[in-house]
Amino acid sequence: MNPESSNNKSQTNPRKRPLVEEPNNDKPPITLNSMVVAIDHNNLFYRVFSTCEKTLPEPSPNTHIPNSSSSSSSSIPFCKNCNFNSASSGSKRLFRVLMSIATEKRVVVVIMFDRAARVLFGCSADEFFDFAKTHPFTA
Repeated sequence: MNPESSNNKSQTNPRKRPLVEEPNNDKPPITLNSMVVAIDHNNLFYRVFSTCEKTLPEPSPNTHIPNSSSSSSSSIPFCKNCNFNSASSGSKRLFRVLMSIATEKRVVVVIMFDRAARVLFGCSADEFFDFAKTHPFTA
């Protein structure tokens, strides 16, 4: 085995960024003031299979499913990865929050997914959905 290739494999995945960047001793740290300008509150979550977290298709109000009054097995999503049928057990919601963040110089559009959104909201997407359903005018 080539020693150069073994060193490359021991490094972390370059596509995954750590949450905390390692300090750069060459440059002094900077403070960046920013604020959340807007959040798209119409689409805060998406549904996934509870076992493998693969995305479930969202039913569209414009799409007509044949035999929607009867419970046909062809319209019920089925996961090929984990052999999970969404009708047999539950699915869960994960956060996907589209937001605009303003700095001193520009406005940036950001998509915040479940891991970071749980910290900001203080609960899971399912808990927030249930809370918003019982208290619709709290926001």
